[in-house]
This record gives sequence, C-alpha cells and structure tokens, in this order.
Amino acid sequence: MAVKPRARIPIMKAANVRKNLTNAQSKRVNDLYTKAAKRLGDEITALEQLQETTATMQRLGQITRIQKQVSGELTAISKTIESELPKTMLEAAKAVTSVHGQWALEAGMPQLGMNAAYSSVPTQTVNHIVSGGVWQGKPWTLSNAIWGNNQQILNTVDNIIADGLINNSPVLQIAQALEHYVQPGKKKPWEWSNVYPASDAVIDYNAQRLVRTLISAAYRDTNTACIMDNPFVEAEQWVVSNSHRVCGVCVDIQNSDNFDLGPGVYPKGEAPYDHPNGMCILIPIIPMSMTEIGDRLADWVLGNDSSSNITDEALTAYYNALWG
Repeated sequence: MAVKPRARIPIMKAANVRKNLTNAQSKRVNDLYTKAAKRLGDEITALEQLQETTATMQRLGQITRIQKQVSGELTAISKTIESELPKTMLEAAKAVTSVHGQWALEAGMPQLGMNAAYSSVPTQTVNHIVSGGVWQGKPWTLSNAIWGNNQQILNTVDNIIADGLINNSPVLQIAQALEHYVQPGKKKPWEWSNVYPASDAVIDYNAQRLVRTLISAAYRDTNTACIMDNPFVEAEQWVVSNSHRVCGVCVDIQNSDNFDLGPGVYPKGEAPYDHPNGMCILIPIIPMSMTEIGDRLADWVLGNDSSSNITDEALTAYYNALWG
C-alpha cells in the first residue's frame, strides 16, 4: 500500500547546501590545478627566453628542475584536498542534522538544554566514510584514494618526460606537454591515450569525482542516521537530481515500486546506495500530520496513555538520539 507523506522534513534545504558546497569544493580543486598550470606556464616563458641548448647536462638539469616543480605542485594539491574535503563533508552533514533538529523542535520534541541536535552524528559519519566504512570489504580509504591518484598522476609526469628524452625532444616541448597535462578540465587529443594509456584524459577527474561522491555520501549517510532514529519516519522517497546528466539507473530507482509503497518509495534504510558522482535525494516520508505528531509527543511528555503505534520507548530513544 502506498505511503503518502503528510508532515515534511525540509531536507531539500540541506540538499541545496550540499549542492553549494560541492560546487565550491569543485571550483577549489579546479583553481588549484589551474594555478599549478599557470606557474608551469611561467617557467615555460622563462625557457622561451633562453636559447635551446644541446648540451646534455644542461638539458637534463632544466628537465629535472621542471620535474621537481610539477611534482611539488601536484603533491601540494593532494595534501590540500586531503585536508579540506573532510571539512566540507562535515559542513554538509551538519546541514542535515540542523534540518532534522529544527523539525523535531517544531513538531514539539522538548530540547535538552542548549544541546545541538545529533551533535556527534556528523563527525561519526565523516570518520566512517573517510576510513572506508561505507565500502566494507574493499581496501579503500580517502587517504589511499588521494595518494593513489597522486602517484598515478606523477607516473604520467614521469612518462611524459621519459617519452621526451627518448625522442630527444627540446626541453621547451617537454615542458609544454606537461603544462597541457596539468590544465584542469582540458581534454587531451585523441592520440594522448595511445602514448600515455595509464593517464586520465582530464587530470582533475578523479579529484572531482571524490569531491562529488564523498560530500553526497556525508549528506546521505547523516540523513539516514537521523531518520533511523525518528519513529515518525516510515519510508524514504528517491528523487533524481535536477542535473541535466541524470542517469538511467537513477530514473529506474525513482520509478520502481519494489515494496508496494509507491514509485521510488523504500522502507527507511532500504533505498539503494547512490553511485559515484551521484546527487540524488532521499526525502523522508511521514504519514502523520504535524498536529498528530504534536499530540503524540504531548502524551509522551505528560505520561498519558496513547493508542498510537509509536511507543513511549521509541520516543525516549528518539529523544536520547537527538540530544544525547
């Protein structure tokens, strides 16, 4: 039987925060690579002002200097992402707990002192994600993902230099190939994958994928933790992202009715996990009205008998999860 929502938790407010944070972090990653490419371009300008030398030792010295500069720039970018991304994830998670906490107060749930709602949930959620707890059975952590990607990029840098040395390319040409590689969002020519098959066509692809995937994971997992403790929430409804690049899998999930609860509606905690780069939304479904919820909470606070299927024990557990 389809479950129809009556009271609503304004989770779209948190979803908009997630979107803004993702866009800001994505731009930050792009800016980091763009600045690295510009500094490399400055080095190329200096090289252009020098007469190309055929002296092997001088040529190797110039290449070594460029290699150290590029490697240092790229390693610094990885360190920045490793430091900043968990903080952004935490902001996304706190936006979710803020929405759930405000809803609980509006519904009539008494507050414990000045405690913030679900105060420990955002940090626990982010730590769980970055340590690989979401993808159990796979040897994945945020640190390993970042530094594995960094090593892959550095390997490509080494390959570009090695290819230039083998072909006796001018130092300027090698430096220009490196600058082309470091430019974020810049697709490489078709022959690039033949020359450097292990490299990505876009240098910041993996970093941008991490940003989108992990910020969404923090948003989603925090929302799941909150609704699992909320006895008024009976289900979740999958709503596809309003992005122009919605995938067919997500549309199928939104249209499926596997539990006879309505299209895209799943018992809480049973919805599929979103794919990498996913930005879809899970909306909590509450079949009671805010008036009915307020009446039930009043009976619980006053110790009155109630015919509701939501027990006093469940409400006490919800209260403790909120403010504990």
